[in-house]
Amino acid sequence: MGKNLRSFIALVNQCDYIIGNDGGAINMAKALNKPSFIIFSPWIEKKVWATFEDGLFHKSTHLKDYLPELFRNQNESALKKNSIPLYHHFKPELIKEDLTSFIEQVNKKELTKYSLSQSVIIRDTNKLSALVITYNEEKNIDELINNLSFANEIVIVDSFSTDDTVLKIKQHKNVTLIQHKFTNFSEQRNYALQYANYDWVLFIDADERVNPKLKREIHEAINNTQNDIVAYEMYRKFYYQKKLVRFSGWQTDKVFRLYNKNNVSYKSDLFVHELLDIQGKISVLNEKLQHFSFDNYSDYKKKMTHYASLRAKELHIQKLKPNAFHFYIKPLYRFLNHYLMRLGVLDGKKGFIIAYLSSYYVYRRYVELNKLNKN
Repeated sequence: MGKNLRSFIALVNQCDYIIGNDGGAINMAKALNKPSFIIFSPWIEKKVWATFEDGLFHKSTHLKDYLPELFRNQNESALKKNSIPLYHHFKPELIKEDLTSFIEQVNKKELTKYSLSQSVIIRDTNKLSALVITYNEEKNIDELINNLSFANEIVIVDSFSTDDTVLKIKQHKNVTLIQHKFTNFSEQRNYALQYANYDWVLFIDADERVNPKLKREIHEAINNTQNDIVAYEMYRKFYYQKKLVRFSGWQTDKVFRLYNKNNVSYKSDLFVHELLDIQGKISVLNEKLQHFSFDNYSDYKKKMTHYASLRAKELHIQKLKPNAFHFYIKPLYRFLNHYLMRLGVLDGKKGFIIAYLSSYYVYRRYVELNKLNKN
């Protein structure tokens, strides 16, 4: 311990990085260009105090990042009163992965030689636009925006949400909000692309999260002058009720999420499971995107029903006439594919639910198609 402020600063100056609660020590370390990992008190509003955070050199964590349900309908006064009980929920296991990732990053030789000012310059060589389309995402929106804070801008196109999504978005000064009526996913994404101010775009869903290692890889990819890649795919980790799904057909899932907007557009004839039309070379990132695809059965079933109605519109345009094969054989095959062939059985109960709802989606799209054909 330093005997006075001067000796404490001298001690901090010898450190490679600092880990601790937010306060004067952390701020002095930042002034000395030391990477920081901040653990906020449960009653503190992280977005107000997480200065200089970039997800690489400066990262912060909060109990709300892991257990958001504890903070619903709680004001600052109530949280301050309950700070001790909240601390009991803040287990070391929660932050272990993020902290380990932070330490690994700052221990890399190429990172430790950079100062804060240098890191900002490097990060801004090619700027990044983060794009999101939303509808009734109040439970995800705050965490999503905080997760995307490493981007140079965040643009959200909302489909006139009926919950508190828009109200929450407006509380974030660093977000551009646009509202546009939803027709289909391809049209909505193409509409959002025109509002990106920078060439490189990270287009993710409200229930997806970018971990620190992936943030670093994205930064390196868009600033790599040695290749001519225009679009990157990402593998995804799927979660059911915050628990990792290891199989069920999702173990090989990958999607395009990072690309140069000048070389891509979404195919207008696809309304759901939209695809990119890419002019140029593609590649795949190593780190995986986290996808918290559904929290409960009813939410996921609603999502499948919505997707089925959009897919039915595609098939209606193609003038498909469904028969017994479509209503019975295809759904059965989808179930067996996810549950047996793609090892969903090893995921236990959640594997069965995923297989069932996947087959339900197939069946439902032909029910909706029948309605369209009759009309």
